[in-house]
Amino acid sequence: MEPAGFSVRDLESAHTIVSEEESNSKRKDSREAGQPPRTAAREYGERLRSVGILGSIPIILAAGPIVGVLIGQWLDGRFGTDPWLAALMAALGFAAGVREMIRLIRRSNAEEKKADQDKRES
Repeated sequence: MEPAGFSVRDLESAHTIVSEEESNSKRKDSREAGQPPRTAAREYGERLRSVGILGSIPIILAAGPIVGVLIGQWLDGRFGTDPWLAALMAALGFAAGVREMIRLIRRSNAEEKKADQDKRES
């Protein structure tokens, strides 16, 4: 049962009109402040990129020593230096993983700073 004189379509179209007016008002406010409108898709993409970069850190930290041990075991079998090359290569793999982790964190921080500056400037 519908209220007298109103249908569901009337209510839906009124909601659409109000939503469009609010959206246009927000765009107008951002233009008046000298800011280009930021789309939700762009912000989502920036966040997803940061998650991807920082999410790869555990994989990098695990992969370095694992690859180092595998290479070291192969070299130990080839040269008969049983635990030494595996341990050395594992340590080198861990050091390489830490170095890459630091590089990724610095890159992520730099991108975040740049995004913040772009938001403030625009």
